[in-house]
Amino acid sequence: MAAVGGPKKKLNRADYMFNQLNGVTCVKKPGDIDGIQFAIRYLDGCDASLYDWTSQVMVDQCKNSKLMIGPCQGSVFFRDCENCTIYVACQQFRCRDLKNCTIYLYAANDPVIEASENLKFGPFNISYPLLAEHAQKA
Repeated sequence: MAAVGGPKKKLNRADYMFNQLNGVTCVKKPGDIDGIQFAIRYLDGCDASLYDWTSQVMVDQCKNSKLMIGPCQGSVFFRDCENCTIYVACQQFRCRDLKNCTIYLYAANDPVIEASENLKFGPFNISYPLLAEHAQKA
C-alpha cells in the first residue's frame, strides 16, 4: 500500500547551515528553517541572521561577525568564537572558548559558560516580523 502524500522529501543539510563564509551577509527568512537544527561554522567578518525558529543551533569557529539567532526550542552552543556580537533567544545558552564577545541574550535557563574570556552580556533586544509567533513555536 502506498503512503499517503507520496514519499517523504529528504532534507538537504546544506540548506540548514552557513559554512566557510568570509565578509558576506547571510539570511534565513521566516519559513526557511521551520524548527530544523541549524549549524553556523567558520564565518569571518560576516553578518548572519536566522529570522526563523530552530530546534537547536551549533556555532563553531566564527570571528569578527554579527550573529542573530531567532527563537530556539532547545540549546544554542557556541564554541571557539572571537570578536563577535551575538543576539540569541533560546531555552539554554552554552558556550566554550569564547573571547571578546558581546552577547544579547534571552534564555529560559541559566547560561553555561566554560573557558571563556572578556564576555559582555545584555538583554536580547532584536525584533522582526513573526518573532512572537516563532517564540510560541519554540
